[in-house]
Amino acid sequence: MTAVEYAVVVQFNPRSNKYEASVPDLPGWLAAGTDPVAVFAQAWDMLTTRLAALPTPPPVTRLRSLAQLQDVILTYRRRRNWPSATDLSRTSLGLLEESGQFEQARRLTNRTKMLEALGSVMTYCLGACAILGVSAHALVDRAVMQQQHRPRQRTH
Repeated sequence: MTAVEYAVVVQFNPRSNKYEASVPDLPGWLAAGTDPVAVFAQAWDMLTTRLAALPTPPPVTRLRSLAQLQDVILTYRRRRNWPSATDLSRTSLGLLEESGQFEQARRLTNRTKMLEALGSVMTYCLGACAILGVSAHALVDRAVMQQQHRPRQRTH
C-alpha cells in the first residue's frame, strides 16, 4: 500500500444519505514534490475502489402528509404505552415544556437546540390533533386561509 491509499477518507453523510470521500492531506502530498498527475490518479483509483466496496446506503423514508405523520406519532405512542397517546392534558404539558425549551434555546442563540425543540413542539401538536380526531392538514389549511383573508393591521 502506498501513502495515498491511507490518505483517502470515506464517510457516510446521513443528511445527504450518500457516502462522501476526500483526500484531506492532498495539499501536503503536492507540496512534497511528487508528481501531481500521479497523486491524483492514484487517489482516484483508491477512491473508486473504496466506494465500490461500500454497502448501498439505506433508503430515506419520507412521509408525505401531515395525516401520515399524525398516524405514525399516535401509533408510536400507543406501541410505547405512553400516557400522551390518549391524555390531552399530558400532551399539552409536553407542548408547554418544549415551548419553554425552544424559548431558552432562542435566548442562548443555540440553533441546534432550537430546531430540536421546534421539532418536538410540532410532534406534540400533531399528537394533540390525533387525540382530538382532527386532521392536522385541514387545520393548517384553514389557518393559512384565515391568514390570507385577514385584513392587515397597522403597527405603530
